[in-house]
Amino acid sequence: MAMVNGPKPESLLVLLTVFCALPTLAQPQPDTLAFAQHMAPYRTPGRELTAPEVKSIQTEYLAWLDARIIAGSTIDLMNAELAAAELTGRENRKGGQTGYVAKIQQGPESGPPGALNLPADLLTVVLRIYTGKDCGADDTLVLYRRATRQRIGWLNAETDYTHGHLFGAVAAAEDPSGARLVATDWVASSCLPSRRQIFRIDSIDRENATQILAHSPAEAQEYSTRILLDKDTVQFKFESGYPSIGKTDRQSEQRYLVQGSRALRLAPLGLSL
Repeated sequence: MAMVNGPKPESLLVLLTVFCALPTLAQPQPDTLAFAQHMAPYRTPGRELTAPEVKSIQTEYLAWLDARIIAGSTIDLMNAELAAAELTGRENRKGGQTGYVAKIQQGPESGPPGALNLPADLLTVVLRIYTGKDCGADDTLVLYRRATRQRIGWLNAETDYTHGHLFGAVAAAEDPSGARLVATDWVASSCLPSRRQIFRIDSIDRENATQILAHSPAEAQEYSTRILLDKDTVQFKFESGYPSIGKTDRQSEQRYLVQGSRALRLAPLGLSL
C-alpha cells in the first residue's frame, strides 16, 4: 500500500492551536480599552484639541506603545488591536477624526526615498494623533534601542502638538556620553497657506530631547529634503523655488556644525559632506 505524505498529527495540533489563538491576538487589552474611553470625549464634531490635551493623549499612548514594544509585539498586531478598539481614524469618519489615531508606522508616511536613515541598533515608530478637523494631525517620532527595547526618546515638530507631519529623520550613533544627534524634517502644518517646513537638530539622551536647531527655510519644497549626518555635521539638501508661479526650482543646501547645544552655520553652502 502506498503511503501518502502529509503533516504529522502533532504538527496539525500546533497549527490548529496557532489558528485558534489568532483572533485573540487582536482583542483589545485593558489598557487599550481604557485608552479608547479616554479618547471618546474628544470626538465632538469640530473639536480642536489643545496642547495640554494632546500631551496627555501622547503620554498615555507612549506608555501603551512601550508595553507592546517590550513584549515583542509587531506593528501589524498593534494596529489590529487599535482597530478592534475603534481607535483608528478614517478620513471619511463623520464629524472628523479628532479623538482617533492613525495606523502606527515604522517610518514617515510621506517624504523622498531614503527619508529614514537610522543606525541598525535603533527601532523607530511613528505615532499620529488626530488633533482637529481637516488637516489637524501631529506625528511623534519614537526611538527605541533594538536590543533592549528600551525607549530612548521622542520628538514632535513643535510643542503646540497641533500640526506636525514627519518627512524624514537621520540619527547618529551614540556618543561616549550616551547621547545621540537626531536631524529631522517636518511640515509644521499640512494646511495651506500656513504650511511651514521645519529643519530640526536635537540631542536625545535618557528620554530627554534638547533642541539645538529649529529652522524654517524660505522656499523649501516638501518631499525634496535629503538629510546627511556625519559625526557632528548635519546637512539639509532640498529643492527651493516657486514652481507654481514659474520660478525655476534649484538645489539648496544648509550645513551646520553642532558644538554642544549650538548649531553653527557652515559656509560655503555648495560643499557636500
